[in-house]
Amino acid sequence: MAEVIIDGTEYHYRISKRAPENGPVAVCVHGSGGDGVVWSYQLSRLSREYRVILPDLPAHGQSGGSLSYHVEGYSAWLDRFADALGLESFILMGHSLGGGIVQHYARSHPARVKGMVLIGTSSRFVLSRQYNETLGLMEEGRETAPETLEKAGALLQNLYSSDYEALAKNGIDVLHGDIVAAGRFDSTPWLDELTMPSLVIAGSFDPIMPCERSRALADGLPDSRFLLLEGAGHTVMLDKKKEFNAAVKEFMDGCFSD
Repeated sequence: MAEVIIDGTEYHYRISKRAPENGPVAVCVHGSGGDGVVWSYQLSRLSREYRVILPDLPAHGQSGGSLSYHVEGYSAWLDRFADALGLESFILMGHSLGGGIVQHYARSHPARVKGMVLIGTSSRFVLSRQYNETLGLMEEGRETAPETLEKAGALLQNLYSSDYEALAKNGIDVLHGDIVAAGRFDSTPWLDELTMPSLVIAGSFDPIMPCERSRALADGLPDSRFLLLEGAGHTVMLDKKKEFNAAVKEFMDGCFSD
């Protein structure tokens, strides 16, 4: 585990000790309620040729800082993180909410992004009507109220069932904040601006992000390839490790070949 200080706050990230010092870089952004651990298998395998960097987003995992209830806030932090590590250009990988952060960052800083790998994600996150109506997610100032979080926990546990424990590992306040950010995200009006090469990966049995929505994301990107991994759920990078890594390595090799 490594750390970097940004604006006086310590943030944690993972990078392999065997990563080539001046090798091409891939930054992997985790999804709702998670941390960089979800990319551990990519760290161990892809670090033979790439500097794979796994940050814990602010207030996630072992990082300090505060939650952001908007993708834009995490995207802005990601730029400060890249500056702090001296990263000039890199591949960005994003899972679920992380895919939204990656899309926003690529739009804001296209010159830095060599390519995108978007996993279990889409241009919009469709939340349940019950979640929206009961909690009023789009109302400012209600995100951290105790009664809101109590209702959120009950609803999310029902919605995500067996996946809930993993999603809530950093606390219900973190998961709820991330879902608020996801609910506010919509890249459809500017998706065609993301002209860098993209690889969109979905699991055929993803209960959280139906693969059809990921396919629609790929269709809306100007330069993309869609890959469906049969038998994988939401955490495709864990469910189909070897197939995932092989596809990602091939994609990254192509992005850095010119």
